[in-house]
Amino acid sequence: MDEETLLCLLSRYNVPFLTWDTSRAPGSKTREDLLSEILTGDTVLALSSSGLLRKTTVAAIDIFYTDVFATLKLVEDRQVSTTGQVTRRHLETSIGEKLHRNEYPIAGARRALREELGISHPVKLDFKRVFEKGPLYSKSFPGIKSLFTLYLFEMNMPAHLFVPNGYTETQPKKTSYFVWKDIS
Repeated sequence: MDEETLLCLLSRYNVPFLTWDTSRAPGSKTREDLLSEILTGDTVLALSSSGLLRKTTVAAIDIFYTDVFATLKLVEDRQVSTTGQVTRRHLETSIGEKLHRNEYPIAGARRALREELGISHPVKLDFKRVFEKGPLYSKSFPGIKSLFTLYLFEMNMPAHLFVPNGYTETQPKKTSYFVWKDIS
């Protein structure tokens, strides 16, 4: 798919893509972001009874740390864009990554650890379950519903990789901050 084909498809299904990445749709991404997701295989666009449906498969990890005093769960605290806009999402899992075309879920989970937390050491990941979430209206791409297939893993953070103040992921357009939350 090229950009012209994508724009024709979005127009045909009355997707308000001209408002994306503007003050009228704060927190949304660009058409270029959607095209990139399609080209990498992170997203597939399909037709549904309500219009376009964005299908995405995600490797997600719940990350815990337990010591004698508490049980902690890693959560995303916030994302800060390069423009200074702060987004607080309330995610069900600690971290997650969209799977690339033909990528195994365990490989995506390990990539999430590397990219989001800077952890490339081998760690034990326990597969918990696979489930679907959605279709939901997309905040990233308003006018398109999203259906997520999630492969959920669980991890107990080894003491030598535990960072008490949390972790930071810096990307070209945003920085994500992850902190520990006491769940004992």
